Amino acid sequence: MGYWGKDQGHIWACWRIYFGRTSRAKEHENHGVPYSLTEEFTSVYRMHSLLPDQLVIRDVNSTPGPNKSPKITKEIDMINLIGKNGEKELSKIGFTTQMVSMGHQACGALELFNYPVWLRDIVPQNVDGTDRPDQIDLASLDIYRDRERKVARYNEFRRSLFLIPISKWEDLT
Repeated sequence: MGYWGKDQGHIWACWRIYFGRTSRAKEHENHGVPYSLTEEFTSVYRMHSLLPDQLVIRDVNSTPGPNKSPKITKEIDMINLIGKNGEKELSKIGFTTQMVSMGHQACGALELFNYPVWLRDIVPQNVDGTDRPDQIDLASLDIYRDRERKVARYNEFRRSLFLIPISKWEDLT
């Protein structure tokens, strides 16, 4: 299976994991439960991001090589594919080339320190394309939102499952 997967369902599933719900209610109805395990699941998999730092563009018109992948034409940093400039660049690349390229690109590994650097320093833009003054560290923002939603910290979670909380790093690994 490639970067996003071969079918559209994987694309939308990944989109929801990375960017969450599009709207959030001001008050959550948790039915007396301090948090939901699905909230924690989403948080963990946001922090173990599968997004690469670069998009490898493939030539859809070339003959596939021995590994059945089209020829690589260039690599573009993902930071250059967001905002107004990103929209222009993606329009130049074209939808078919984007989908084929993502389908053949390997995703990130599920390991420590794999959160994409470009998501740690995003410059948000206004609708007109002008940069906003404050940069966003999406990893920090996700943690802040987790605390806002009252997602339990690791030891709290262990206690809720009647497990002994850890006291040192070696206990975790």
